[in-house]
Parts: sequence; C-alpha cells; structure tokens
Amino acid sequence: MPKQILSKAKIIDASIELIRHDQPLTFSDLARKLGTRPQALYLYYPNVAALKRAIAKDAETKVVAQIKEQVGVLTGKDAVKQIISASCELGLKKPRLSAFIVTMVQEDKNTPTEYETLLDQYLAVSYKQEKVRVLAKRSLMNVVVGELVNVGTDRFHLTIIDRKQGLKWMVDTLMAKLDELDEETPVKE
Repeated sequence: MPKQILSKAKIIDASIELIRHDQPLTFSDLARKLGTRPQALYLYYPNVAALKRAIAKDAETKVVAQIKEQVGVLTGKDAVKQIISASCELGLKKPRLSAFIVTMVQEDKNTPTEYETLLDQYLAVSYKQEKVRVLAKRSLMNVVVGELVNVGTDRFHLTIIDRKQGLKWMVDTLMAKLDELDEETPVKE
C-alpha cells in the first residue's frame, strides 16, 4: 500500500468535499476519505474544531479573492453593492459550505475577518458617521446571510420576482435609508 502524503491543503480540500456532500466532519470519516488513519490528522490539526476554523479561513480567503476580482475598480457604494451581490452569488454556488462558514463562531471577536475588513474598507468611504457604518455592515451582512439561508435552502422559489432583482431592491432600499441616516444629525448612543 503506497504511503499517503498528507498536507493541510489536502486535508482541507477533503473536508470541504465531506461538507459539500452533507457528511459528518470527523477525523475518522476524513481519514477514510483520505485513505489514512485518524491519528495522522492530529499532526496537522489538534482537533476537529481547529480543522473547522482552518476550513472557514481557507474558504473565506478564496471567496474574498473572488469578490475583489469582481469589485475591480469600483469604489464607494457601487463597490459595496458588488460585494453583497458577489457574496450571495458565490455563496449560493456552494450552499452547504456557505452554511458551514456563516455558522462558525468567530474565535477572536475583536479581530475582523478578511470579509469584514473588505466591506469596512468601502463602507468607510461611503458613510461619514461611524454608527451608520456599523448599521450598514450589520444590515448588509444580514442580507447576505438571509439570502444564503433562505434561497440556499429553497425557501423562496417565487416566480413573481427574480431573485437577483429582489436582492438588488433590498440592498438599494437599505442603502437609501442608510444615506438618509448619514445625512441626519449624528446618531445618538
């Protein structure tokens, strides 16, 4: 039997395949998929929780790179809208992986994720008031998660309005309200 050569990348890729096929993510199942023993995985990750964090980080890095590509030279609010649209489109291509990522508890709550940093960068030039930027980030991320959960699980299969048109309407309406708030007297604490 040839020796199985493992790497963190191979382990993450195999883990993602298990997730995408709705199979349990355990070291036993993963080792079986990789053709190795569970003990070999401990050389790379101390436990399944550490592996899950690595999977989420890897997936986020790849998604952020794709989003940046789609944003291109856009700036300000146009870039924000593209980030939200691209997030939904990319997430809906892999609904189980998206669900896995959005349900991961952030380990360090004081350090923004790559995705949050990207969104913050464009919100900073789109809205003057910090509290409006915080509301924008929270609201827009809620829209993305809502799309991934509701559309990804086929809760909304209406023919009266196109999914992309519905998303555009939600984002445009939300951002118009945020524009109004940003022009008002600073939001009080």
